[in-house]
Amino acid sequence: MIGRVRTIDVRAGRVHVVPDDGPPDVLRIRPSERAKLSSFMVGRRIAFDIEHDEHGEVMSNVRFLDRPMPPNFPRPAPRD
Repeated sequence: MIGRVRTIDVRAGRVHVVPDDGPPDVLRIRPSERAKLSSFMVGRRIAFDIEHDEHGEVMSNVRFLDRPMPPNFPRPAPRD
């Protein structure tokens, strides 16, 4: 899947993603991927796989499709 990060909850390990081809989704990050949470930024495009565990869907194999922007750089508005 490919989408854009809309919100991030680092403590819960959740990322709200607006997929390019579907409705917005809130996904948990697989524990082995949590080291990447510091690289997640609102508006950043990502590619990822969906896996299922005992609690539901989780994001895995996260790849960043663009470079992080400086904090003062205007970010693209998320698609609704």
